[in-house]
Amino acid sequence: MKCILLVSLLLLAGCKVEMEIPINLSELKTKKILSKELNVFIEVATCHSYEDSRNESKQLIKLKKQVATKIPRAKYKQCFSKKMQSFAEYKMPFAVVPTDFDYKNVDGDALRKKYIGLLASYTNEDGGLSTQFNIFNAFKKQLIEISEEQPVNFSIRLSEILKNDTSEKQFFTIYSHAYVDDYAFSAATGWFKPNETRTITLSDAASDYLLQVSEKGEPPRVWDVLIATEKEQELLNKSN
Repeated sequence: MKCILLVSLLLLAGCKVEMEIPINLSELKTKKILSKELNVFIEVATCHSYEDSRNESKQLIKLKKQVATKIPRAKYKQCFSKKMQSFAEYKMPFAVVPTDFDYKNVDGDALRKKYIGLLASYTNEDGGLSTQFNIFNAFKKQLIEISEEQPVNFSIRLSEILKNDTSEKQFFTIYSHAYVDDYAFSAATGWFKPNETRTITLSDAASDYLLQVSEKGEPPRVWDVLIATEKEQELLNKSN
């Protein structure tokens, strides 16, 4: 029996919940907080009622009520089927915090209330950009509350859909274990051309670590990719 659960941040035992954040390289270099939307796909047994396909299934109705109650910022978009699987699609608010952003005048509580997490980018001394995920504790707890109402446990998958919208070829380095365009790597390097898109998916271990609730100290953060132009990569190679 397929399960109903929440978020390609999640892949449940036998039930997929996936969270994707689309981002352009140019957006990582701006000087302000950018509001983005996570694409969230939650697997359900079926979208439509077996008795009358014009009506929503009981599983979908239950999931929509749970998400609306626990995560009111989530926007339900549609339910659809592909390759014999059905998914409820949601949009959830996510922030991109670019290079050299000044946090001094930012209300941290307001930021956590508005977004479920953020993707931060950092400029390295020798050039290039590194990106780092941070999921806020409040959202993690909401996920736990929803999972506790389900008959199965969940694990998590988070993907960054990265488009090279610059005029230059870019070199990328993947940290740790990840999937690049559905191919598994323990570490990966390569190029992507202007207007080319790469999908970088965190490993199960990295995703699970990211979703741990931190009551004290620094919250779990996960680095996923270093991006550099050809000249920046030459400098980085010389410094290593």
